[in-house]
Amino acid sequence: MATFDFTNQQQGLPWDGRNKVLQLRNLVDFSGDNIGGSGMTAGMTSSQTAEIFDIPEGVLLIQASCRVVTTEGGASTGHSLGVLIPPAAISASALIATINAGAAVGVTTLSTLALESFVNTTTLAGGSVVFTAGATIAAAKLEFQAICIDLRTEVKPTLSYPATT
Repeated sequence: MATFDFTNQQQGLPWDGRNKVLQLRNLVDFSGDNIGGSGMTAGMTSSQTAEIFDIPEGVLLIQASCRVVTTEGGASTGHSLGVLIPPAAISASALIATINAGAAVGVTTLSTLALESFVNTTTLAGGSVVFTAGATIAAAKLEFQAICIDLRTEVKPTLSYPATT
């Protein structure tokens, strides 16, 4: 389980049409300006974790990214973005092995092609995308994004036809 939960800030841009592709976004301000409900008062220390996205069962995560909106102001490297699919432990760097929160504003770090399927036959539950601090992070503002495909099947209404004579 993560130390902090930022999923109450997560936004999803709905899929369109038959593709069912969606984009999740979450802007996290580690200075504590808008961390309502997360339990964090001022930043994170090394090895602490924070849930960034809740991913429902049956969703395929294609790619994740992290963009620096406000820099940490100094060297702040070693952060990572991973996944948590219960009942397993957090796979800390499964998506992005190294995030530099001290990088210039606008620098975006992309994951490799993730293809993380949040289908778990043990718990029938989804999972989370989790940020792990590699050092203290207390001033940066990072925008996380995830591109997903919803693989869940839709329930179609039963068609009825009038009786023929």
